[in-house]
Amino acid sequence: MQHSKKKILICDDQYDFYETLRFIINEYLDDNLVDVDFSENGLDALLNTSKTKYDLIISDFKMPGINGVEFVNTLRSRESSKNKKTPILMFSAYRPNLSELDAGEGSVDFMSKPFKSEELMEYIKNNI
Repeated sequence: MQHSKKKILICDDQYDFYETLRFIINEYLDDNLVDVDFSENGLDALLNTSKTKYDLIISDFKMPGINGVEFVNTLRSRESSKNKKTPILMFSAYRPNLSELDAGEGSVDFMSKPFKSEELMEYIKNNI
């Protein structure tokens, strides 16, 4: 039986962080089971999410332009959004104030940088 690939979007203004996450994900999960896309900022992520339904979105909190909260709130509020209920994992090097965050119908979880690979993979396996 053929399983469809899971799709993960990583949104971070630091390309090396994306590369690290992609490497970890590919180490733990078979390449044939998951596709990982990259957005360098919130605006690019909104463009990607308007075209593609993701199984999981991993986003940085602090980014130039549209930050993580603005990205999530815009994504969740769009009537036509393919990702209204997509689980989102928010990363940050400091504990952000998430009071302005509107998770809508989907979940938004938080993980701090630096992170443990095992914790990240446990989260991914439980959410895709």
